Amino acid sequence: MIDFNRIWVDFDCTKCGFGNSIQLIDVKTEKTVYCHNCKVVIQLIDGEASTHNSVENINNSIKELDQLFKKLGK
Repeated sequence: MIDFNRIWVDFDCTKCGFGNSIQLIDVKTEKTVYCHNCKVVIQLIDGEASTHNSVENINNSIKELDQLFKKLGK
């Protein structure tokens, strides 16, 4: 099953505009990351837990769909 916590997303550095990549789990845990270009410290913030809630909702929906397919297969 896909773990959406491990999905990679791209974002641009707010200082230099360089493209960086992080996993959604990094946003959920509000990790501190560094721009690979200018080395500025970037504090990730999951405002109103939107990333956390969205990932959990997607994971729960996938589990429910999986259970439905298992029931249909019987």
